[in-house]
Amino acid sequence: MDYDHMRRLAEKYAEPPAHYALVMEDSLPKENPLQRVFVWENPDNAEETIEIDLDLHSKELLRLQIYREAELSSISSPSDRSIRDRAHEMLEQYLQEPDRYMFNEMKYIEDKVKVDYRLQIGGLPLPHTGCEFIFTRDLELFRFRFEGHKPNSGSLPQWPHEVIEPDMIRANLLSTVDMELRIQHFYSTLYDYQGSVSAFRLVYTTVPERQIICAITGEDLFDKDHFRLPRSEPMVQAGDESFAELKLQFETVSDSIDSVLKKWEERLGIDFSIFEREEMKEEAGEIRCLYTLRNQNKDMDQYGNQVSNPLQAEVYVKRKWGNIFDRMLYSCKLAIDKNTSRLLSFHATEQEGDTETAQETLSRSACREIAERFLADVFPEYGAFLQREMDSGLENEEPRKKQFFFYPLFMSGIPVAYEQVMVVVNTSNGRISSYRGLSPHLITELMSLEHQPKLTAEAAYQRYSQKMDVQLKWFLHTASTGEKEYKLVYEPVVRYKSEAGLLHSRSVYIDANSGEWIYRKE
Repeated sequence: MDYDHMRRLAEKYAEPPAHYALVMEDSLPKENPLQRVFVWENPDNAEETIEIDLDLHSKELLRLQIYREAELSSISSPSDRSIRDRAHEMLEQYLQEPDRYMFNEMKYIEDKVKVDYRLQIGGLPLPHTGCEFIFTRDLELFRFRFEGHKPNSGSLPQWPHEVIEPDMIRANLLSTVDMELRIQHFYSTLYDYQGSVSAFRLVYTTVPERQIICAITGEDLFDKDHFRLPRSEPMVQAGDESFAELKLQFETVSDSIDSVLKKWEERLGIDFSIFEREEMKEEAGEIRCLYTLRNQNKDMDQYGNQVSNPLQAEVYVKRKWGNIFDRMLYSCKLAIDKNTSRLLSFHATEQEGDTETAQETLSRSACREIAERFLADVFPEYGAFLQREMDSGLENEEPRKKQFFFYPLFMSGIPVAYEQVMVVVNTSNGRISSYRGLSPHLITELMSLEHQPKLTAEAAYQRYSQKMDVQLKWFLHTASTGEKEYKLVYEPVVRYKSEAGLLHSRSVYIDANSGEWIYRKE
C-alpha cells in the first residue's frame, strides 16, 4: 500500500493551511482496515481541524470535514442557484464519476445548507448512494460525505414491470390504520406547528406510526408491531393519594446534599476501596457525581508511554480528549434531584472479575423481581405512573450478563412518548448496574395537563383520511438473512404548505383539543 501517495492525495483534497500540522494518519478500523484517515490541526487552536477519509482500495474521497471557529458574517444568505453551482463544482472535483449522480435535494439546517446527489432509477433517488455537501452561509465547505454507488451488498435495482395503483394502496392503508392518544413534547426545531413554544401536548397519532408497502405485492415489508410502541401492562396500582405523597416529598426533604449523597452511595453499593468521588456539580437542578477508579491516571500514563507512532489514532484520541473515554468506561455516575433528593440516574461499570469469569445465575424473572423491588425503593409511586413493558420471547433467549427492564410512563392511561424508566440488573450477582429514572418535576408538569380530549378518535381519523396520500420511493430493505435489497415501496405521507414551500411529512399529529396539525420535519 502506497501510503505516501495517499497522503499527497489527501493533501490535495484538504488543502490545509501551511501552519496546520498533521496530527493523525492511520488505517481504520483496526480489525479490518477500510479507510485511511488523516487529521490536520491548527497549532494555535486545537478545535480547528481538517479530517479526511480515503478508501484504502479505490482511493476515493469518502469524507472531508472542516472545523473552524464560527465568525460573524455580513454576507446575506446565498441564493439557491449559487449554492447548487458551488455543490456541482465540488462534485466534479471530488467524485471519480460525477456524471452518474443527479441533484436530489437542498435543505437548510439552522445556519447551514445541505445539498445531496443520488443515483436515480425511474426518476426516483436511490437512498444510500451518491454524496452530500454541507456548506456555511459563506459557501465554505463544512462537510462532504460520499456513500458510493451501490448498497453494502446486492446490486442496483431494475424498474418493475408492473406497479400497484396508488389509490388502491391508499385505500388499503386507511382500512388498517387507527388513531391513538399520546402525550408528546414538541420542539419547533423538529416539528412544524403554529408558534414556536416547546411544550407537552395531548395529540392523536396513527397506529402503526409508519407503514412501508411493497409497490409490487402490496404487502408491508414489516410485521404489524414493528412500528408500534412496545406492548405494556399496568403494574400494581398505587392509591389516588400517590401523587399527593410525591408533592409532599418536595417539601419534607431537608438533609444536606452531602448526607443525601452518602445515603445513595451506600444504597447503590459504590465501593470506595475501588472508586473515589472525583467530581460533584450542580446543573439544571440536579446534583451529578462522577466516581472514578483509584490510580486510574497513573495506569493511563503508563499506557501512553507504550505507543511508538505519534500519528496513530489511539495517540491522537488520547492527546485530544485525555482520559474522558476511560472515565466513561471505568466509572460510576449518579444524579439526584436537588429539591427532592430523588435518584434520577445511576450507572456502574462492572469490574473485570464480574464480567469475564462470572456465569449467569439469575433468571430473567428473578432479575425482574430485583428490578421492581429497587423501583419501589427509589420511586415509591411507580404503580400510579408506570407500566411494565411485556417480554416478547426474552425468557428463551441465550443467557446474558445483564437483563434490561423498561417501564414506560403513562398519565391517566395515556402513553407519554419517549419517557420511560430503565433498570438494568447484573445476572451474576443481582446488583443494579444502571438506572434511568424520571424527574419528579416532569411528572408534576404532566399532571397539570388536560388528559381528556375534546376531539374524538373518529373525528381525528376523518381529518387524517382526508389529507393522507402515498409516496412512491426506493427503500433499502434488510432481510432477516442480513442481505440488503432495494424495494420500490409506497409510504403514507401528508402534504402541507409551510414557509419553505410545499412539503410532506411521514409522521403527523393532530392536537386532541384544538385539532391543529403538527408535522414532523423531514
